[in-house]
Order: sequence, then C-alpha cells, then structure tokens
Amino acid sequence: MSYEKQVVHLIDSAQELVSKLRDTDNPDVRRLRDRVDAFISGARRQRAHRIQGPVKISRIPGSVLEYVHDHPWLAVLTAASLAWTLGHLSSAVREKIPAA
Repeated sequence: MSYEKQVVHLIDSAQELVSKLRDTDNPDVRRLRDRVDAFISGARRQRAHRIQGPVKISRIPGSVLEYVHDHPWLAVLTAASLAWTLGHLSSAVREKIPAA
C-alpha cells in the first residue's frame, strides 16, 4: 500500500472513530474529538492542495524507486536513452568550443 493510501486510510479511520464518539458527554472526550476533527479537516485541505500544488522534492526519490520497481525494463531503457542524450550533447558542446 502506498504512503498516500495509508494516510487516506488513517484519516478515514479517525473520522469513523470521531463519528462514533459524537454523543459522548465527557468533556475530555469532546476536546479530543474536536482536536481530531480539526486535524482531519486540515489534512483533507492539505491533501487537496498537495494534489494541485507542486511536487515536493523529498517525494521524488520514492517515486523514482516505485517507478523502477514497477517498470524495470522501461526504467533501464529510460536511463540508457538519457545517458546517450547527455553523451551526445556533451560531445556536441566540446566540438563547438575552440581549443586554446
């Protein structure tokens, strides 16, 4: 299960727990319920913003590893074509620079 799915599952479970505690008269439980409610609504807003917002740099290595794990041959071909392109560009740049 991916990190994103785990977080969504945790939020859903917390929301289910809060709904079960709606009718509790204990003030400590009510305070805790309100805090969890505030966290859930904040987490849902952040998730909606994150979907529309920029990709975090810290998430890229995990995404690359997941991609390589799911598509190993495509990852090898991508790496090989990237290496070929960079090699071709660097040799083209060296040819244009005059020797001193």
